[in-house]
Amino acid sequence: AIAMVTHMVLADAVDSHDGTNYQDLVGKVCGYPFQLSAQILLFFYTYGLSIASHITIGDQLDKVCHLIHPSGGLICHRDILTPIASMLFIFPLIWIKNIANFSYASILSVASVVYLVIAIILDYIPGPPVDTQIWVLTEGPDFMTILQYLPTFVLGFQCHMTSVPLYYELNQRSIPRYLVVLCSM
Repeated sequence: AIAMVTHMVLADAVDSHDGTNYQDLVGKVCGYPFQLSAQILLFFYTYGLSIASHITIGDQLDKVCHLIHPSGGLICHRDILTPIASMLFIFPLIWIKNIANFSYASILSVASVVYLVIAIILDYIPGPPVDTQIWVLTEGPDFMTILQYLPTFVLGFQCHMTSVPLYYELNQRSIPRYLVVLCSM
């Protein structure tokens, strides 16, 4: 619910200030110092998102490769699989100029999420693994633990950066229509 409200606030700001992307919108609403800080934070956000994406790609490709080639081998090493997959699947996306062209990548993303949900359901039909351990934090996390989970946190908020250009390019732009688009995602 809070995420929906923040998206609605961003959409209203796009209507009143005509921002085309997140950092420009921050600059028009809050001024240049905040725009500069948004650009710097966007750099770190992109870096964290890149790390999270490459970790996820490496995790999945490692398992797929061992399914296809059970003995492993040089090709099944994460250090080789991740750069190859990045060059084939991620690198071409940087040449896309219009957000509407991301619909093809979006279809692939939805299919991968559906696959993941089905795989988790099928994995847990017999019940959770017997040797499951539960972590209970008895003290606050240290700095390295925070850095370890930072890419996951960044990945969870990636939709806010794309929210502004998505609303800006929406045909017949209105906040109720945008709410329908958000609920369908």
